[in-house]
Amino acid sequence: MSEDKENIRQKILEVAEKRIDHYGFNKTTVEEIAEDANIGKGSIYSHFKSKKEILIALIVAYNQCILKDIEEVFTSPLPVYERFLNLIITRFVSIYEYCTKTSHGFEVAEAAATMKDELYQATIDFQMKMNGFLTELIKEGNQEGILNVKDPEKVADHISTSFRILYPGYKLGKSWDEAREYIETLVQLFFDGMRKH
Repeated sequence: MSEDKENIRQKILEVAEKRIDHYGFNKTTVEEIAEDANIGKGSIYSHFKSKKEILIALIVAYNQCILKDIEEVFTSPLPVYERFLNLIITRFVSIYEYCTKTSHGFEVAEAAATMKDELYQATIDFQMKMNGFLTELIKEGNQEGILNVKDPEKVADHISTSFRILYPGYKLGKSWDEAREYIETLVQLFFDGMRKH
């Protein structure tokens, strides 16, 4: 992609994020995004097929930003269980913070939830990295003798999938303390199931 095209794409995403944060996903139109970006509607469609695709691009960019935090948790000197817990909490903190940063955060999360297949395909790299971190922590737990998992990759994938299904935090509307307690309980449940008995 040429530099000019990339600059236009970036401008579209910046403008779309501001508009969606202010007015919500449902009330934002492609026409308004184009107007705010001082470009034609056709320019938007040369970069994105739809408003949903713009939202997915914003989520992908957001995920890339939080990967640094997740990598810091993974490489920290904490024990395996603490890193495992903090890895998952860090992921959900990002979702919670996004949902609560504007009055339309939960609406945006609801919209994203309706795009599960498209969103999963767009965020596969992020999911693979998360699964890789979980796999390595499980392997480390096996090596330390505290876990007994025969197929760490498969279990990491199941845990990651389970959290996407079991924790729709944007729907629960809980305080962060309640949400954290829920996440800690789920992590403890998974971790206890992997422990060497």
